[in-house]
Amino acid sequence: MAACGLVLCRFVSSLVTLHPLMSRLKSTSASSHNHGASGSRVLRYHHVLVEIRKRGQMDANNDAGATWGSLNCTDGARDCAVKIHDALTVRSTRMSAALEFSLAQEQDFQQVLNICSSDAFDGLDYMAAAFHRWLQEPGRVVFIARKDNRVVALESALLIDGGQTAVFQGLRVVPDLRGHGIADALQKHVTDYIHQHYPQVSAVRLSRAVQPSPQTLAKYRLVAKEAVVSLRCEAVHLQAFVAELGSRLHGHDTVTLSQQQAETLILSDHVVFSLLPSKTIINDWEPLKPMEANMEVLRRRRLTWIVDRELEPSAISLCTTPYPVPYRHDALHFNINIFSHSVSSACAVFVAQLESLLPRLQGLLIFHTFVHPEVWSGLRQFCQNNAGVSFFKDYWEEVILERDL
Repeated sequence: MAACGLVLCRFVSSLVTLHPLMSRLKSTSASSHNHGASGSRVLRYHHVLVEIRKRGQMDANNDAGATWGSLNCTDGARDCAVKIHDALTVRSTRMSAALEFSLAQEQDFQQVLNICSSDAFDGLDYMAAAFHRWLQEPGRVVFIARKDNRVVALESALLIDGGQTAVFQGLRVVPDLRGHGIADALQKHVTDYIHQHYPQVSAVRLSRAVQPSPQTLAKYRLVAKEAVVSLRCEAVHLQAFVAELGSRLHGHDTVTLSQQQAETLILSDHVVFSLLPSKTIINDWEPLKPMEANMEVLRRRRLTWIVDRELEPSAISLCTTPYPVPYRHDALHFNINIFSHSVSSACAVFVAQLESLLPRLQGLLIFHTFVHPEVWSGLRQFCQNNAGVSFFKDYWEEVILERDL
C-alpha cells in the first residue's frame, strides 16, 4: 500500500491528466499475472479506478444524496479516488482562470482555423465555410477562449424556437490542450452569458455523431436520431450515378418546392406527426421545432426542398448548398436530410436532389444523407452502383440531445 500511496501522491502533486494513471493501472494489472506478490497493490489500483469512475458518474448525475461512505470499497481506494478527483478539479479551475473569453471577431479567423485539425470530422470540418456567416447571423453568439494571447477554443450558440432554445454548435479545442478542462470552461461561460442576456432560454440542444455515454445521458435527453448514408465521388461521375439510380425508379415523380410551399408543408400536421423524427426538423445538424419562428433560420440556409408529391407527401427532403472542406484541395461537401418511412419514396427524392446539383459541381464530392434508421439499409442497397461512386463511411448516426438550462 505504501508503494501505491507514493505513486498516487506523485500523481496528485503533479496534477497530470487521468489518462496516464489509467494506462498505468492497466499496465500494472497485466503484469500482476507474473508477480503474485503485487496482487494486493494491483487490487488497490483497481479499486481506485472504479471509485474515480463512480465519482465522475455521480457528478454527472448531480446526485447530492449519494455519499462516499455508502460506496463499497476500501478506505484507501476511496481516499485516493477523492484526492485524484479533487486534484483534477483544481487543475481544471486553474486552467479556467488562465483563460480569457470574448466574442469572436473577423480578425480571429486565421487563429480559429489554427485550432481546427485538418482530419477533424473525417476531413469535412465546416468551420472555414461557416465562421464569417456565423458572425453575421441574427440570434447567434460565437465565443473564443484565449490562453497567453493564443486562441485555444471556440463555441457558438444559436437561439431558435422563438428564443426558447439555444443550439450549441462548433465546439473546437486546440489539439495540444485537449483534456485540460477548456471545453467545459468555455461552455460554462457561454451558458452563463445566455443566462444573463437571454433569460427566456429554457433548454440547450446539440447534435452529435457518436453514441452518447451513460454520463451524457444522465444530463441530456435523447430527442431524436437519424442514420447516415455517406458517399463520395468525383463530380464527373455524378451524372452517371444519377442516371443509373434513376433507371431503377418506376413511377416515382418528384416536386421541387418554392420556399413558401416548403414552409407551409413542413409545418403541416401530416409532416409534423407522420414524417419528422420526434417532431423535429433536422437540417445540417441543426434541430428545430416545427414552428413559424424557425422558418427564418431555414430561409437563411438556402435549401433545396424536394418531395415525392405536394399533397400529403411520404417523403420530404432538404439539401444544403455545397461548401469546400479540407479533405482535398477541391473537395465539396453537402448534406441531404430526408424525412420518410418509405424506402422507395426516400430513394426518389434522393435522386432528385442529386440531379438538381448536376450543373454546378466540380472536384471531389462527399455527401451525407440523413434518414430514419429503418430506411438506411434500403437506401444504402439502392446506392450500390457501377458509376464510380463509393461509400465514404459505414453505418453511423446523428443523435439530437437536449437538457434544461
